[in-house]
Amino acid sequence: MLNIVPSAFEGAGLSGAGPMVISVPLVANDDYKNIEHRKEQLAELRAEIDSNVETEIEVRSGRIEEVIVDYANDCDADLIVVGSPNRSWLEALFDPSIARRVTRSAPCPVLVVPGPA
Repeated sequence: MLNIVPSAFEGAGLSGAGPMVISVPLVANDDYKNIEHRKEQLAELRAEIDSNVETEIEVRSGRIEEVIVDYANDCDADLIVVGSPNRSWLEALFDPSIARRVTRSAPCPVLVVPGPA
């Protein structure tokens, strides 16, 4: 089970800081804390479910679609399963879903599970 914590200052770097400013990754500690907290939450959820299915928990930080594809490459995945929220055509037009972006660059088939109606 892969869970991704989006970086708070994604895209901010030297170009965002200006030509005379040195960029310092201020969110490294926050990302680390968020990742550790998310791992704890998922471990508690796994214990509550009490399933016989073996589950590994992996929490990473970054651009969601890129992290999913990179992880699938790293573990030589046979299938990626992603959820897709129900959105209007206008929302989808201006902001393509993560599921759509993953299917474009995935190294394996992608199963998109729609959200509840």
